[in-house]
Amino acid sequence: MAEEPDERMPNAEFDTWHVHDAGGPVLRLKVRYRDAAEVPSWQNGPGLFEALQQAAAEGWHAYDREPGNAPGEYVIVHLKRESPPTAPV
Repeated sequence: MAEEPDERMPNAEFDTWHVHDAGGPVLRLKVRYRDAAEVPSWQNGPGLFEALQQAAAEGWHAYDREPGNAPGEYVIVHLKRESPPTAPV
């Protein structure tokens, strides 16, 4: 039986990015939603590649992706990172 991700990494944080095309004559993939919150000025933010590089520098790892299913949504990216262990009280 396979373990669920939260069972393997009890101190993990998870995030979900909803990536959309920001428009224009060429494909410009930008993170529009992080979990359920819309990113302010998402169309002017970093491209998907740069956003993933920045996330990796902060300890995030993209572990899965799936096709988008909302209008204009290109892909959904699932990320996780290990949280530092909490100190005993």
